[in-house]
Order: sequence, then C-alpha cells, then structure tokens
Amino acid sequence: MRRNERCKAAVRRLWYYACVLAGALACGCAGGGAQSGEPVDAHAAGGADVPAEETVASPPLDPERGQLIVFMPRGGSVMARDFRYELSPRLIRAAHAEGIATVQLSGLDNESLPAEVTIRPLCVFQNQYGRSIYQGRTTTPDRLRTFLRVARWVPQEPIPLVRRDVALIERGRARIALAIKITPLAGSPPPGFRAEDFVDRARDAVFTGFERARPVAEAALSRSDRTFHLDFYPYRSPEGKLFVSTALFSQFHCEIPVAENKTEPHEGDFDAAEEVFRRAAAALEMEAYLAMRNPRGGDGFDPVPDTVPVCTWEDYYLPLPARKAETAPAASEAAGAAAGFPSKWQTSGEQFLCFQFAPPLDLYAGEAKSVQAAFDLGADLDLSRLRAEVRVATAQATMGDQVLDGVIAGSAVLAAQEFPEATFRNVSVAADAPRLRLGEEVTLDVEGDFTLKGISRRLTTRAAFEARLDSAGAPRLNVRGSFVVPLKEHFGIDGPEGPSPERDTLHIYYRLSLAAAESAARAGAERGEVQGSADGR
Repeated sequence: MRRNERCKAAVRRLWYYACVLAGALACGCAGGGAQSGEPVDAHAAGGADVPAEETVASPPLDPERGQLIVFMPRGGSVMARDFRYELSPRLIRAAHAEGIATVQLSGLDNESLPAEVTIRPLCVFQNQYGRSIYQGRTTTPDRLRTFLRVARWVPQEPIPLVRRDVALIERGRARIALAIKITPLAGSPPPGFRAEDFVDRARDAVFTGFERARPVAEAALSRSDRTFHLDFYPYRSPEGKLFVSTALFSQFHCEIPVAENKTEPHEGDFDAAEEVFRRAAAALEMEAYLAMRNPRGGDGFDPVPDTVPVCTWEDYYLPLPARKAETAPAASEAAGAAAGFPSKWQTSGEQFLCFQFAPPLDLYAGEAKSVQAAFDLGADLDLSRLRAEVRVATAQATMGDQVLDGVIAGSAVLAAQEFPEATFRNVSVAADAPRLRLGEEVTLDVEGDFTLKGISRRLTTRAAFEARLDSAGAPRLNVRGSFVVPLKEHFGIDGPEGPSPERDTLHIYYRLSLAAAESAARAGAERGEVQGSADGR
C-alpha cells in the first residue's frame, strides 16, 4: 500500500508541474486584450472572447439591474482556454437571463487593475447600490444567478474574512488559506492516550509537512482570495498501526470533496504518527494546487501578478452606475389616487426574499423562490392598524446548487418535508404610525411572530412602505426591509464554519410588491396560485 501511495503521489506531482509548465508557456505566447480604460464587451463588440455560436447581445446597462464584469484569464493559459470557450458563455447567459448587462475584460501584461482583482477569472457585479464580488465556482451558473439576484439589492460590505491558525499560500496578489481539521482518533487508542496532545502534535506535523504553505496565526482574506479545507481522519488499529485518510474541500462546497483518499490512507506505526501526518499533509497540499490549476473543477484561477499596478475602479472606467432619478406623482394625482386605494393587498408579480449569513460569511446566501404575502391597512391606509402575513415555501429555498439545496431542505436545517412553510405574522405596530400617502415612503418597526420548523419567536423588522401607481395607473404597495434571525439560539440550527456570532446570525432581506387583493387573486388564479389573507385564513 505504501508503494502505491508513493507512485500515485509521484504521478500527481508530475501532472502538477506539467500544468504549471504548460500555463507558463501559454502565457509567454499570449496576446493582449483591451488596455485599461478600453474594456471589451465581447457580446456587443462581435464576440471576440467567445465562440461565434455563443455570441448574443448584452442587455443595455440599467443602473438598478446593473452589470456583470468578467475579468478574463490571460491569453492562452490552461485556465484561459477552458474558461473562455466553455465556462464564460454559461455565466454570461445567466446574467442576461436576469436582464443584467455584461462586459468581458482581457488585458495587457502591464495593465493596472483594481486592488480587489487578485485572481482571474473573477466575476464582479455592480449597480447603483454598490459592488459585489462573486464567491462561488465558475462551473455553477445557477449559483452565479442567485448571487446576482441577491447582490442587486444587498451589496457586499468591505469586511475581510479572518481565518485563524491556518496555512497560507501567496501567489502574486492572491492569498490562499489552507484550513486544517483533524478529527478525534478513531479505533483503538493506546493506554494513557491523551486526545488533545495527539491533535496538537498532529497539527504541528501537518504544518511542517507543507512544502509551500506557511503557518500563520491569522490571515485576513479579501473577497477574491480563496480557502481550501483540509480534513484528516486518523484511525489506530488494534495492532498499533496508524491510518490517516484525507479529504480536500472547496470553500464553495462543504458537502462534496474536491479530492479524497479513504481507500488507500497514509499509514505507519502509531509511534511515528508525526511522519504519517507530514506525508498526508504534503499530498493534500498537492491536491489543493491541482484544484487551483483545474478550470473544470470550478475552483481554478490564474493569480494576478503582484507586479501589476493598482488603480481605482474610476481609473479603470468602471465607476458605479449613477442612480436613477425618482419621479414623484403630481399632488392632484396623488390626492385622487389615495382616495381610491384599496385596504387589502396581496403579492402580485416578482417577489424578492433572500437570506445570507452575517459578513464576512455572506458568501453563504440564497433566496426563497416562493413568497406570498397578504396585508390589510384598513380603509384609511392607517399603518397603525396593519395586519400582515408572509409565507415562504421552505422546499423552494435555493443557493443555486442542487446538493446544497438538498442540505438546506434537510432535517438539519429547514426540515422542509415536515415543516413546508416559514411564516411571519405581525402583532404590533407603533400606535403613532402615520397614514400611507401616495409616493411617500414610510419606515417603521413592525413586531411579529416568526415561525420556522414549528418554533415561533418574537422578532422585529424594520420595514419601509410605499404606495405607488404602476405604468397602467393601478395602485401598488411596495414593502421592503430586513430582520435578523439568531439561528442557533432560537432554532438550534448550526451555521457554516466560521467566526461567531457571524456563523449563527442569519440576515433576511425582502422586497415585496403587492396589488389590490381582488386583482392579485385574479392574476394568481390564472397562474394556479393560492393566496391567503392577512388574518391567516
């Protein structure tokens, strides 16, 4: 088994250096693209960066819907070829499906780039509200599409992800953290075994087993930096042999490993455990390097050289789009419309409700695809008399990845089969809440019962209400806001790996569009939907 292990390690190492050499040769022969300040929209400019059969026109830039900026890998590298002709067209189509404009940027070797661009390919979304960097695999266009829908309304905050007690690889501008997990010793521990001492010695051996990664007490990672999770599973046989199985996970997928070695684990005498862990660490570090070079796995990238000058987004001719001007209704129009506004409202048209963990863990985000709400404001649109109910189908919560969606719907998180709905019903509003007037946004705190997995907890949401007329002159009620759910404390749900309390804090953002109950019900019946009412009936 040891011989097979050494042979496989040698083959993987040769393959790694072959990839590096091929990439270096390709980059040396690479041609240039657009210079800084001359971005190339491959679709609008005739499809220079994608195959002809994939060339489609980009939607026009809308300040609210925004644009997706794709920083392409350089020239003819291994990464560039696969991304350019196989992965990029799918990501572009996902953006166009959301009505989002796209621009693909290639560049010269000496061009300047914004500081946030540490790797290529890199997808960046921006609109009038802010700028966000896609943290996900390039092979999952559905996840990119979910990211775009969330980032459109909830831009990222510039908060670094701090990893502690990790190994760090620096490649040009890029920083890659290797997070280590060593499970408790399984099997037959020896007499006098001290579990904590064993794990400490194993961790030290792992760090010394790395060839290029260096241990650091703390690493502050940007949105475009990367993390791989290295798991070690030690087992001691009754005969005193140590076996260490391993698995490598991407930061973007905690369920399916990038690589694993469980059938032929690293082995040796238990008294030489440090040596076994060093060999296991060296092999797993090599797997991480291979993942960084593999475009088809979705975790691959080309680092931006640290010799590339830094510029601002404005210098790169990519400032945030200017905000749309709001148009208020005329006073006479407002007075007439307010008098005829309905008291009962139901969701109609596209709704938005997303969930994400607190920054910097907000890469763990998704949306609810089925949201229904009913509001009753009384005949005089008095917000102090508000009765509201919002219902979300838990089985239709998605992160844009089928495997992760299955985890969300499972018993450990939402238990969607047993509890098909999550609900929010308000119980009180400030007594001095004003009447709603056409074209005026009113913000107030709404207290209510949030029910998840059959457990109800009292929460408060900060909500903004606005009554408007749509393009056909029909009344609409727009409601937007957010609230925070302490997942572990209130519902016993464990969040992703990361710092606390961020991993236990789920933020929920919503933008609801409601029409008069009669017309909404009529439209819903035509689509086969079933609407509720504000009093729960």
